[in-house]
Amino acid sequence: MLGKPLNMMFSLDSGENRGLYFEDTQRAIIYVRQHETLPDLYKTMTHEALHHCFKELELDEKDTLDEDMEERTISWLQWSTDGLVFSDVDEEEEEDE
Repeated sequence: MLGKPLNMMFSLDSGENRGLYFEDTQRAIIYVRQHETLPDLYKTMTHEALHHCFKELELDEKDTLDEDMEERTISWLQWSTDGLVFSDVDEEEEEDE
């Protein structure tokens, strides 16, 4: 069953945060001026969307992520796609061929 949709809003206000997720209203605000590049903006959008996905998962009490665990998991997920975690795996496979 699909969860509730995420409402992502963009703000030109400046502040300390790049983005915020509000679990109670399933809403994320992305602060555009806090980003230097378009890929950086996409990364924040993905980050906030992942917060929403984790909150929409139906987990047992023992499987619940606290805030620190959730942030670390999102960082690792994003690093893995950026090549920071598994950067040399593809290179080694190409060398073996």
